Amino acid sequence: MIWVNSSGLRFADETLFTLHPYGFSWFAGFAQDLQPGRVSYALMDHKILKDMIEKGENIHDMERLASELVDDEEAMASGIDRESGPQLREKSPTAWLRKLEDAIQAEAKKCNVKIAGSWQEIAEWMGADAAVLEATIEEYNGYCRDGHDADFLKPPEWLFPLSTPPFYAFKGGQGLDSAFGGIRINHRMEVLNKELKPIKGLYATGAGTSGWLGPGFTFGCGAMGFSVFSGYAAGKNAAENALS
Repeated sequence: MIWVNSSGLRFADETLFTLHPYGFSWFAGFAQDLQPGRVSYALMDHKILKDMIEKGENIHDMERLASELVDDEEAMASGIDRESGPQLREKSPTAWLRKLEDAIQAEAKKCNVKIAGSWQEIAEWMGADAAVLEATIEEYNGYCRDGHDADFLKPPEWLFPLSTPPFYAFKGGQGLDSAFGGIRINHRMEVLNKELKPIKGLYATGAGTSGWLGPGFTFGCGAMGFSVFSGYAAGKNAAENALS
């Protein structure tokens, strides 16, 4: 599977999110944030879809969560209580794959997915230049044959050509994981005014503040760590200010 923007061009190593869920997954979101309209399309062919289903691939925690939803439905329909659910999920962590093709067809009816016999049809649905998209696919398939991604150094074990129709395009937009900001602070946890100058005696802490993060979420539980530290730092600085 590859990612392309609305112009039909790749823009990142597609394993950023899949293989690095706790360290670098936000890089993928940041990369998409720089694309036209902040929209991306995941592309794959029928062979990749079939292989994924037959092999029962479960390579990300999101897929495990999806399997829990499927198993819970089946458990309730079978009269199995929720306490038995975890044991069932351990035996079938890829239960969600059994309904994958039906889910894709349903999303295609909602125009969130395009299924087509040619990349030209996919390009028309995306609003991209067909020649550009076809060139992107041809170049990527060449990387797959060579075992080397010259653009983004995607690990060779994840290079699979897109050559067996029908082809699939999944439209993706921006989502919200966490919200930060509202109150601008400096390194002493002092609240800043519109001129970015400290307001004497006023401090703020936690994820409701801004200025301590770059354009993206750093790592799991980062907000919790900052909340603990900033609370301590604000209290210490406020006490020193009061004593002085």
